[in-house]
Amino acid sequence: MTFLLASGEPMSNQAVVIALSASAFLVVLNGIYVAYEFAVIAARRSSFEEGPGSTGPVAKAARASLADLSMQLAGAQLGITIASLALGRIGEPAMETIIEAILGQSVSEEMARIISYTFSLALFTFLHLVIGEMVPKNIALAAPDATLRWLVIPYRAYLFVFRPIVALLNGVANTGCRLVGIEPRDELMSAHTPSELAAIIRHSQQGGAIEQGDAELLQGVLGFAERPVRELCEPISHWASVVLGATGHQLKRVAGETRKKRILVLDLAGRPLGYIRSRDVLSIPVDQMASPVPASFVRQMVVVDGSRPLIDVLRVLRGFKRQLAVIREDGNEPAVVSIEQLIRALAEPVEGAADRRSEKITALKPANSMNSGS
Repeated sequence: MTFLLASGEPMSNQAVVIALSASAFLVVLNGIYVAYEFAVIAARRSSFEEGPGSTGPVAKAARASLADLSMQLAGAQLGITIASLALGRIGEPAMETIIEAILGQSVSEEMARIISYTFSLALFTFLHLVIGEMVPKNIALAAPDATLRWLVIPYRAYLFVFRPIVALLNGVANTGCRLVGIEPRDELMSAHTPSELAAIIRHSQQGGAIEQGDAELLQGVLGFAERPVRELCEPISHWASVVLGATGHQLKRVAGETRKKRILVLDLAGRPLGYIRSRDVLSIPVDQMASPVPASFVRQMVVVDGSRPLIDVLRVLRGFKRQLAVIREDGNEPAVVSIEQLIRALAEPVEGAADRRSEKITALKPANSMNSGS
């Protein structure tokens, strides 16, 4: 039996078989491009940089593709477009001629063309969407690393052949992006912010992948990079302190009553000038205990803004080799934070840390400058 093309030209059985076989190949080819497109976006770079699968030509090719994402996607989009256009040009006319031949003289010629065109369009649209788009997309998203390993070598061979065309089209697209103020990237930004990582850890803990204690420890470390120091500091009135010019006896009494390692030294207006370590009292000669503590005993403190992250304050304290920092903010009473408080905050869960700190401060009772504690 000989089929007729839509134009009225005869189409042999062999031509129909070739056209339908080519259509099946184009649907599969379209699916390969789609699978690669999603795989190269969803694949984790770390999978090809660490472990037993990080060596060999496949891993090397995958790393190169992940670092050249713009060209990889442009090549996939070109392949999808060509496969889709070719499928419509080859497959649909062949199917139309088959339907028209089957209908024969049972319907009018015009009705046969309408039915054959509608059926062919619906069939190839279904095949293209389901087999050529949705199935490979789902496979690539479910196993992006494995999909990329399977496809990266043949895909890069294809891109090597068509790279001049792809580069031209990609360059035109990049120019269009720059015209609207967007700078194109060749690689996805895969880094997460501390808040995003904390959310990942929280969901992992809820799903049972991480123990609660480990999750709280990790959240505390991540929160340390974002929490402002104002959440951790305590007012000066809650710290053990003496006024500048206090004697050794006064210092010894405050140290004994409060059991604090460090005692603040304030001026007459209540502003912090520095601190004295409690153990330094032991080095004061007995005959000088009634005299003002020597100024050399007073150690300086760093001054930071209350909005600075805890990790920055810890760096400053370590850089200047100090144990206390004064927190100053307009309209607020000066506050103090110690290096021990910062270190303890590393293991404190992100959620609820500020509330617990607030409750702790509220529970403390203000005392006078000579016997108050931190």
